[in-house]
Amino acid sequence: MTEPFAPWAGARLGGPSACSAEFNSNGSLRRFDCGGTSLLLFPGNEAEGGPANLYLRRHGDAPECTPLLGPLSKTRFGMTSDGNALVGVGAFGGINYSITFRFAQSAAAWFWHVSLENTASTEQVLDLTYAQDLALAPYGAVRTNEFYVSQYIDHTPLIHPARGVMIASRQNQAAADRNPWSLIGSLRKGTSFATDALQFYGFGCRAGARLPAVDAELPSRRLQHEHSMVVVRDAPMHHAPGARATGGI
Repeated sequence: MTEPFAPWAGARLGGPSACSAEFNSNGSLRRFDCGGTSLLLFPGNEAEGGPANLYLRRHGDAPECTPLLGPLSKTRFGMTSDGNALVGVGAFGGINYSITFRFAQSAAAWFWHVSLENTASTEQVLDLTYAQDLALAPYGAVRTNEFYVSQYIDHTPLIHPARGVMIASRQNQAAADRNPWSLIGSLRKGTSFATDALQFYGFGCRAGARLPAVDAELPSRRLQHEHSMVVVRDAPMHHAPGARATGGI
């Protein structure tokens, strides 16, 4: 797996339809926009990365989970040589991983591509979980009152025959005579979901408590409280020693 380019102090990526993403040096998102619409509800910074993240979980008698973005991540970040993608590499319990964020070339869409390599001497069972706090509103409106913005977002789980569960989200508070929407799913097959940060992070994570979703599956039940978030977990991957696999969102 290729090391990212250095030095790295955060960057901005642009995509089609005036989409853009700004990253802190630890890989967390500080802005995420499409035109005049902010996708991000709670911007991250260097000290506190924000709730948006990508998690790698290892199954077993004592499940473990690690964030791949933000200040608690061990990922080392950099840019591709063409400046069109963020790349990160790291290791977690005998698994070498690389992650890549990029925009689609001709559509208002984004991807997190993940590559995994099992360097351990035993089989590893892994899955990926993507958590994205959603605003779907003008940046100024979001910064004025995140809770107000959250209460107008409707989340609907959909089932794709090949990709499994996907979450369609719509901002019902019109902005510039439009109702922004998004669709989030797995590049493999989504098996469970959540639609509010309370379901995924609970009340204790800010104080250092263990993620409730590490030991249990996502509730796969729609909740529309005050912290709009789409969380999708994909199907477990079985990796023999030396095996490689790819996935993502």
